[in-house]
Amino acid sequence: MVEEVVSPCNKSKHDITGRVLLRINENILLRLGIDNEEHRMDICREIMKLHLKTDILEIRDIERRNNYD
Repeated sequence: MVEEVVSPCNKSKHDITGRVLLRINENILLRLGIDNEEHRMDICREIMKLHLKTDILEIRDIERRNNYD
């Protein structure tokens, strides 16, 4: 679902970048033309998963750096 919003063909239409993806919320998805509430919730859920995955990777990286010091 997120891939549909950030696919290369949509990027040129909506100019979705990594920074923008971090700020996307339900209202922005509505403005992008995603009228189906279930689709918006699915996209928001996938974005939250990406946030969580990134946070976990950053925490592991910090822990590794601290262990080498």
